Amino acid sequence: MSVRWSGLQSDFMPGEILVMPRLETSATTIKQQLLIADDDPSILEMLRQRIDLACGEEAYEIATCSSAEDALTILFETPIDLLITDYDFSLHEDGAGMNGLALLRAISEHRIVVTSVFMTGFGDEEVAKNAILEGASDYLMKPALKGLIKVVERCTDKHKERLEAAALRNAALLLDISAALNIAGGEGRGADLILKALLKEVDCDLAWVRLRTPGDNRASLTRCLRSDDTIPVPHFDDAPLNQPQARFADDSELKALFNERRCPDRTWVRPLLLRRDEGTEPEVLGELVVAYFGRGHRLHPGRRRCVEVIAHHTEGVLAQRFLRHELERSFSETIEVLVQALEMHDEYTAGHSDWVGVYARLGAVALGWDPRAVARAGHAGLLHDIGKVRLDSSMINHPGKLSDEQVHHFRAHPVIGAEMLKPLRSMEDMLPAVCWHHERFEGGGYPSGVASSLLPPLARLMCIADAYDAMTSHRAYRRAMSFRDAMRELRHCAGSQFDPAMVAPFSVALASFRRLVRHWAEAVIEQDQALRPSDCVDSVEALFQPAWSDTELAIEGEEAAAIRQACEEVVVPIAGIVTIFISLESGLNEAAEQFLTARRAHPDDPQALSAAMEEASGRPDHRLQRLITELWAERLR
Repeated sequence: MSVRWSGLQSDFMPGEILVMPRLETSATTIKQQLLIADDDPSILEMLRQRIDLACGEEAYEIATCSSAEDALTILFETPIDLLITDYDFSLHEDGAGMNGLALLRAISEHRIVVTSVFMTGFGDEEVAKNAILEGASDYLMKPALKGLIKVVERCTDKHKERLEAAALRNAALLLDISAALNIAGGEGRGADLILKALLKEVDCDLAWVRLRTPGDNRASLTRCLRSDDTIPVPHFDDAPLNQPQARFADDSELKALFNERRCPDRTWVRPLLLRRDEGTEPEVLGELVVAYFGRGHRLHPGRRRCVEVIAHHTEGVLAQRFLRHELERSFSETIEVLVQALEMHDEYTAGHSDWVGVYARLGAVALGWDPRAVARAGHAGLLHDIGKVRLDSSMINHPGKLSDEQVHHFRAHPVIGAEMLKPLRSMEDMLPAVCWHHERFEGGGYPSGVASSLLPPLARLMCIADAYDAMTSHRAYRRAMSFRDAMRELRHCAGSQFDPAMVAPFSVALASFRRLVRHWAEAVIEQDQALRPSDCVDSVEALFQPAWSDTELAIEGEEAAAIRQACEEVVVPIAGIVTIFISLESGLNEAAEQFLTARRAHPDDPQALSAAMEEASGRPDHRLQRLITELWAERLR
């Protein structure tokens, strides 16, 4: 993703995606999976026919087996919703094998998710009662099997209720996972929640989750959790995550992971997928893995289904993040193309737009806007003058007075810009700022003359950010105004040209930003080297403890007390200002290198130093360079 030198980028903003937990892993199937276990083939066929005849052949997918052992094997390998099992399997070739009660106990021991119906002969009511105690939901008496269909339907409904209840119990957990994954930097906590859920719900010995970030097919986050310290931990290499098939890991894969040490008996790998068009291969976003050492039979279909629920929900959240990232990347690329077009048309205007974006973000932070609104203010600042690409560049930088015709043509640029962006629905919320950034608070601006007090907040903020940067930047017909003079003009025009409720927050945000930049610049001067802005914010709380000085707020005269009081009532989230400051790293580094080079040539002459810095810069917007020069001149005095 491209990032402007001014630090603004379009990226996924947490909290925009509300993901409700999926209670099913897929669309509900019509057929229920039914297994009948009896050692009498005639009973098996009779039950199949009666159920198909009464319920319809589309109601159940019916499988049969002739022993309890076979039934347990099927339950370990195949998802079964309803089990009808006999008690006595003495007719089976292995007459001394497991009976129906033992089968129920095995189902309970292995926590297999299945609803069971127990069959026994007349006179064995006590056995039937024991079956209920062992977990059977109902029983039938042979040979009549009276009420068979009602029992089957009742137990089927009960099984559906069990699954729905389990899903609801997991809803809070799934919401916690969603919340964690939707927070910037919350992937680690989300992965930890997933692993804890897997160890608890599927009774595995080892679980791990690997997630990747957009633009890289290798895992950017890997977390592993084991049931105890004796379980070996896998060794993860940089192999790409590109296998979209859910699978049991084979021997070669396990040996590579565990470096020829003790390997799990059974390892289920569930890739997390982003499914796009029907005919395209799904994109692998990560993987969930559960492993069993010495008790692989515990990974029965009920537990596989639990893994599927967690995996399905997780990949839903991740897929939305990836899709959102793609949309934001496309949005960012569109902005970059437009700004580059503006830069090619007029370099000054592009530099001005960069800084209006910075000032708009500062003002938005001071006004308490949420992170996305702050970013959108920056985007609007970048594009607010995009309509100037349709103007003659010589007119934009004309050193003298424009003719009436030229003024009329120039004042059309906000409408032109809005018309250019109007087809782009992703920029719809920025159109007021583009179209009305030259309106006046009391009316009489252009292009519409409407009072900006009636316009959206972003448009009113853009009026201030645009005017402030225009005043503090060099023009072909004048030099830049000082910070003090520009702030005096903003306050003088508050209520007439600018929203008076926004001027004080804007000035405090600007003062906060300037204090941070000066703190960084002093460190650069003292250490005689370029410093990353992030290295200068460790003591930011102490930095902002002193009260604002009149110089920092650019206040003087009879109204100083009232202005100071208005500024002191503004509470600016310093963390937001710091974020903007750090995002300007490339611009700050450029200014620092230019200053250090110019100071070696002109250590005692601020004017010559400033001229050398401007000459060395490849851009016409020297705001940071001027700020460092001012600080150096103060130190020389």
